[in-house]
Amino acid sequence: MLGFRWTLAGAAASLFALSACAGNQSSPTAESNAGQVLSTTETAPADLQLTCSSAAVSQFGLPPDKVLPLSSSKLPSGVYDVRLTSEGRNYACTIDDNANIISLIPE
Repeated sequence: MLGFRWTLAGAAASLFALSACAGNQSSPTAESNAGQVLSTTETAPADLQLTCSSAAVSQFGLPPDKVLPLSSSKLPSGVYDVRLTSEGRNYACTIDDNANIISLIPE
């Protein structure tokens, strides 16, 4: 029982020390973020990313468990650009909202 008390006391002391360190850090303010531009990008829905991955497996004979989406974004034309990777090689897939593959090319 004595060991438990010492362990509990040590844990409490550690938490106190961590909170003291965290308390000394300043948080970012609007002034410190001045000049930074934050942007948001609409990404392709997961089902469209998976459709591109499946198409790459079929078209290029890639192992299904090795094709991964890297990034995606919605283009001004309304279609999605999905970037894929598989075993060190990258692929670009363009797909519309109806899951129609417009293009799929190795990079």
